[in-house]
Amino acid sequence: IGNTGAAAPGAYSMTLTGAYTGGSQNTALQLIVSNASPGSVTLTAPANGATGVSATPTFTWSPVSQAASYSIQVATSPSFANVVASASGLTTTSFTPAGAFNTSSAYYWRVWAENACGTGAYSAVYSFSTVAAPGDCGPGLQPSIVLTEGFENGASGWTLGSGSTGNTWALWSTNVHSGSYAYHATNPATVSDQRLVSPSITLPTGQSPLSLKFWNRQVMESNGATACYDGAILEVSTNGGTTWTQVPTANLLTDPYNGAVSGSFSNPLAGLQAWCGDPQDWLNSIVNLSAYAGQTVQFRFRLGSDNGVSREGWTIDDVVVQSCQAACPYNVNGTGGVDIVDIQLVAGAFGTNTPAYDFDIDGTVDVDDIVAVAQRWIVGCQ
Repeated sequence: IGNTGAAAPGAYSMTLTGAYTGGSQNTALQLIVSNASPGSVTLTAPANGATGVSATPTFTWSPVSQAASYSIQVATSPSFANVVASASGLTTTSFTPAGAFNTSSAYYWRVWAENACGTGAYSAVYSFSTVAAPGDCGPGLQPSIVLTEGFENGASGWTLGSGSTGNTWALWSTNVHSGSYAYHATNPATVSDQRLVSPSITLPTGQSPLSLKFWNRQVMESNGATACYDGAILEVSTNGGTTWTQVPTANLLTDPYNGAVSGSFSNPLAGLQAWCGDPQDWLNSIVNLSAYAGQTVQFRFRLGSDNGVSREGWTIDDVVVQSCQAACPYNVNGTGGVDIVDIQLVAGAFGTNTPAYDFDIDGTVDVDDIVAVAQRWIVGCQ
């Protein structure tokens, strides 16, 4: 192919035909002619500052004149120090990463075009945040653990609730979610009302969402797909255990009750909505506690059985109560604490207009910003 200098920049389709005795073969070819490096790319989606974006987004941008291919980077910081997805040699104006991003997280992305003449400039950097999953702390917030219990050191303040009958709640090691121990109650073939009560927990205010998370395994006698013979419920008390209220289905974010407990065979929970997986393997139940902010609460895990069939029972493990606090702005690499890497990142952006590192908001990352993050390395985030 010659005389390409006379051709206007663009993509040209052609067919190469090979003839031979008895026939021919055709192959489609494309010739891309460029006379300059491509310009800067304009990003389209996710839009800059978009929220609630799917954890599996498709990135799109506008085509650029004379672009032969595109490259993309997605990172967790505007400096692109931690790139979590990238691709090059893209011949279309879209890209879908192979894996899912973290939920409730902030991301930054940029694209540039390339051809035989050179590489175009980076696009503007766009940011977006992914959709929140149940119990997540949103972008700009970080988890604050109010209580964590894996039952590895015994009962740790957990007690058998008053009013129980046939109570079998006890530490066991037969089938646990993690570590060596969990708490377990057997589902017997006799009437029982088995109660396990947590220690008192003071919930903070102004730190929503508040959530209770616990892993549980259910092997209890169900009554079809939407009802129970034996079952388990979660209750909460805000007055030291004087009275208890069942946590409603609306607060159960990941594991709603299976259905109503039968009233035919003397189960103490008759008529209540309950869990009765038959079986349900380990599942992380997440409960919205925001309505109880500022109060001191206890939780009661309650299993009720009738006078019929027995099952393995109910097992709970790895209980966490979590609130969400404002993230420390000086922890720019998102590790949870200010360290030398944060200082290096801010220093590396010296002289640039990088809002995430411009703590005094004067339009430029300068010595004052470096000093600010260095001070927090010593005394902590304030």
